[in-house]
Amino acid sequence: MLGLLVPLIIIGVIVWVVHTQRPDAAASGRAVPSLRRALQYTGLLASLTAVSIGVGNLLTAAFTSGTLAGDLTDQIALGLALTLVAAPVWLLLWRSVLTHLRGDSADRASGGWGLYLVVAMTGSLIVALVNVVRLGTMLLQVEPFAPGALAAALVALPVWGAHLWLERHPALAPTSRLPALGVLAGSTVGLIALAIGVGNVLRYALEAFYGLLPDATMVGGDTAPLLVGLVVAVAAAPVWWWHWLHQGVGATRDTLWHTYVLLVAIFGGLVTAVTASGIVLGTALQWLIGEPSAARATAHFMSVPATIAAGLVGVLIWRYHRTVLDAATARVRTEPERTYNYLAAGVGLVTGTAGATVAIAAAIQILVPGALAVEAGGRNTLATALTLLAVGLPVWWAFWRRVQRHTTAGVAGERTSPSRRVYLFLLFGATGLTAVVSLSVILFVVFRDLLDASLTVTVLHDLRIAIGLVLTAGGLSAYHWTVHREDREHAAVAPTFTTMRPRHVLLVGPDGRELAAAVATGTGARVSSLHRLDTAGGDVDAHRVAEAILAMPHDDVVVTIEDDGDIHVIPYEPA
Repeated sequence: MLGLLVPLIIIGVIVWVVHTQRPDAAASGRAVPSLRRALQYTGLLASLTAVSIGVGNLLTAAFTSGTLAGDLTDQIALGLALTLVAAPVWLLLWRSVLTHLRGDSADRASGGWGLYLVVAMTGSLIVALVNVVRLGTMLLQVEPFAPGALAAALVALPVWGAHLWLERHPALAPTSRLPALGVLAGSTVGLIALAIGVGNVLRYALEAFYGLLPDATMVGGDTAPLLVGLVVAVAAAPVWWWHWLHQGVGATRDTLWHTYVLLVAIFGGLVTAVTASGIVLGTALQWLIGEPSAARATAHFMSVPATIAAGLVGVLIWRYHRTVLDAATARVRTEPERTYNYLAAGVGLVTGTAGATVAIAAAIQILVPGALAVEAGGRNTLATALTLLAVGLPVWWAFWRRVQRHTTAGVAGERTSPSRRVYLFLLFGATGLTAVVSLSVILFVVFRDLLDASLTVTVLHDLRIAIGLVLTAGGLSAYHWTVHREDREHAAVAPTFTTMRPRHVLLVGPDGRELAAAVATGTGARVSSLHRLDTAGGDVDAHRVAEAILAMPHDDVVVTIEDDGDIHVIPYEPA
């Protein structure tokens, strides 16, 4: 009871603050609307969560057979306590929210209302999806009946449906861009669940095929993984269809859309595929040059079917979303795309650097006289080093060459992009610090042994990891400092128009929202658009429009696009 006292006091304060902050007081300037909204929506979400848990506990108890004893009694008591306390609080808060939404358009445009809907819908969607999957496995008798899963699904689904209705209500729907975040969050949930389901089905199929090989000892007739995979895929498919295919794929291609496609879907699929290929390659090298985990090949490669299944799912996700991105009518290099390229290059570089460090350590271990050339697991270490090099360096080279090609070609904003600066500074700083620390360790050990008159050549064997880090991390730090210095020199010798970006652009042309969104992404400006009716229209290169805008160092510009494709940028200032 004492533990419930603090949250009850907090909720009471929120209710009091919200009740006193009426729309007329906010309009007269006597209130702080942002504070009121933060308390309001936080309390609404907390009380909704408490009511959902309470009702879920009561339904669980109702679906459970037996007498009121033990944990069941505690569950009913907790459900009653949460419901009776939180339900009135939620009703009071919802009444206040409804009053403000209908009486003040600023509430509908605020980020708090949109963020509340996103969190409530995404959270209830996850709870509903998990428990629907559990119900499906129960129907297929993969696991025993659990009343809590049925209760949670019966609570979460109406909560999600109610907030979906609010998001689409003509008088209550938020007017900010945050609902698009909810669509992309739901797309992420559906995509991950669908990938897990399809991956399990593929895994079962590949393992069944692998079990047909001579001397293979695979899991025989256990169909539980297959059934679970099918249930997850069937439950996730409508979620992904509703959020992505129905709403997301045709949405405005703004920064938020590109962030999801590039950093969640494409990058996630790429990392999954590359990781799976690395595991398969490492397993093969361990069999060829290392110490296998089993004497028989079928036992050693037992994990390969599951890894291949994960890799295939990653490739499918990467390829599909890459096709969607490339099919965009107005393609301009965006900051999310730069972030994706630098993230992929960084992951590849770190992986390759780890492989080079381990390879140097293994070479020292072999070449130092008197040291054990091959100790326990030494050949596996060499196989790991070769795997990391073979996986990491091609990924780094492919993406680093791409960003360097855009940089040398003079693509607008490439050298001064935040992604490039963060990438260079992080790598220069992290690798430089690693090299300094490793060098300090080397000097400490050498001086210690020298003063103790115990310095021998075997110290190289003891310091092989530190030596490898000094060579690899030191070289990387020096290289990225050189690249950063070249960027600074280029900016100093030939300052570009990206140093001063426009704040507002009025776009007057034959195209509509997609071109405006692409130009906004490419320039970082706030773009308004007017549709000209005196032109025939046609394809407009958003990249050319963005470059023309960035070449005009003024805060406010009007851009007109003629019928023949000519672009005119006119600077202005408010009268």
